[in-house]
Amino acid sequence: MATLNKYAGPWSRYLAAHLLRRTTYGVNYDTLVKFGNYTLDQCLDHLLQPLGDPPPPTIQVPKILIHLLAILG
Repeated sequence: MATLNKYAGPWSRYLAAHLLRRTTYGVNYDTLVKFGNYTLDQCLDHLLQPLGDPPPPTIQVPKILIHLLAILG
């Protein structure tokens, strides 16, 4: 089975920006600065953390439909 070796080269803001371009979209300047101050391990931890469950969908039923269902009910 193939394995990956941990990156042991230099880490810089340029490489952090490259990582963000390859793993995300729509990165803003503040995120670039924040990740530029992180170590590689901190960047990876932040990118790979679970997002959690999304909120349940909301259904907006038009009032007219509610009224019709009440009449036909």
